[in-house]
Amino acid sequence: RNKSVYSLKIHLAILKILEMKLKHTYIAVRHAESIPNTKGLIISEPTAGVDPSNALSKRGRDHVLSADVSVFIPGKVQIISSDFSRTLETASLLSSRLSPPCPISTDANLRERNFGLLEGKSNKFYEQVWERDINPKEDKDEIA
Repeated sequence: RNKSVYSLKIHLAILKILEMKLKHTYIAVRHAESIPNTKGLIISEPTAGVDPSNALSKRGRDHVLSADVSVFIPGKVQIISSDFSRTLETASLLSSRLSPPCPISTDANLRERNFGLLEGKSNKFYEQVWERDINPKEDKDEIA
């Protein structure tokens, strides 16, 4: 239930953006399955995020290599990625599938939010974080 409320809020925000008359087309792509995803771990701290050992899993690479790239207009694409290894690898693999391959730039502002004390812990804690995001409490007790 809580995840669906959070998801609904995100989708409503996206619909508002889509109603705007934009000069360009923007496509948001989430990184494919990463090695930490397969282990059920939260990796959000910048040093860990850029570590190549936290890049894509084989399954994640396979998903990117089989993704439908027909939505991209040849020669009109630029990819902007976080510098985390999982997102940069996703971007690189997507770019390699385009003809011609497109430029990739990185922006640290696109990094995943830092989950602080939850770093390296179970991704099951995401639920509690999202619940706090939706229903902030006056007392800011630590999660976990």
